[in-house]
Amino acid sequence: MLVARGTSPSETFWVVCRELGALVEADYAAIGRFEDDRMVCHLAEWHDPRVPSMGVPFGGRWPMGDTAAAAVYETGRSARRASASVSSELGAWLRAHGIGHVVACPVVVHGRLWGEVALRFLGSRPAPADTEKRMRDFVELVACTIAQAEYRAELVASRARLVTTSDATRRRIERDLHDGAQQRLIALGLYLREAEENASGENEALRRSLSNAAICQSDVVAQLNQISCGIYPTTLMRKGLKAAITSLVRHGPVPTELRIDLDRRLPEQVEIAIYYVISEALANTLKHANASVVHIELSPATNEDALRLTIRDDGVGGADPRRGSGLTGLKDRVETIEGTIEVSSPVGGGTSLVIEIPSSALKDPEVRS
Repeated sequence: MLVARGTSPSETFWVVCRELGALVEADYAAIGRFEDDRMVCHLAEWHDPRVPSMGVPFGGRWPMGDTAAAAVYETGRSARRASASVSSELGAWLRAHGIGHVVACPVVVHGRLWGEVALRFLGSRPAPADTEKRMRDFVELVACTIAQAEYRAELVASRARLVTTSDATRRRIERDLHDGAQQRLIALGLYLREAEENASGENEALRRSLSNAAICQSDVVAQLNQISCGIYPTTLMRKGLKAAITSLVRHGPVPTELRIDLDRRLPEQVEIAIYYVISEALANTLKHANASVVHIELSPATNEDALRLTIRDDGVGGADPRRGSGLTGLKDRVETIEGTIEVSSPVGGGTSLVIEIPSSALKDPEVRS
């Protein structure tokens, strides 16, 4: 059930250790990952409540030596070792804690040997003869958990690449519009005004036509500038997130109450994500919510190293991400910066979005003037 729900690997690993240890009546159970330099990296452990905790040996990383883990690493099969036969430092550590026997089973993920699940038994009693067989199903759960975590990491990375590429394209289009079409239109406007001034006073119709053309040109430049800002927010890069959001809601179609408790620049990817989340949320509100007001708040989360963005309206509610609405795009945006999004949208009760951005996504922001 934990694997199906996508529970974090650390929690699932601990539950596997607990259930497996209890099933075969082991005193201790642990999961370790194999590393290229023949080291074992500790990931999870469990001990029977009736015996003392041994803790994690050697800071959580130790050489395989001649342990059961080494035999698994070399053969890809389950292995047993009596601690008395292990001459490495880990053997001495096991004996010091009263461990007499260890059974290790390989964890194979996507056809590669990933690590081990190890059971440890106090005293001189060996593990039951069917221990390896009974471990097999639990080890498959560990492999499923690792594979799921890797798939999720690949999915998030793929989304991040797509969003980054999209943002770069937006930026290039905005730059091309600003440096190309907009500049030529501005020059055209100057030529039209100059022609209007130089037109003969007797030809009032020509002067009026030139004036109208100049006004039309000015409107086109204004519209193109608005489109350009929608493609990529230049205010965001020049003046920062607070100024960009303020400008966005000021020109927005729905009355918005805005509160921003932020006094520093954030990493560029985070600022862009927040800006577009707000922009898309306002667009969704206009299209679907029939709301009279939107409340937006960006402030430190309960954990002050993280950020929380709250967007709520008083509209009709009923938004459902499973129906392929704009909320799906928001979720993709948020997940590219390691964030989470919670949606509450009861019918008739408005829609509320709560986005949490962890501290890990906010570290080492790029310094921009």
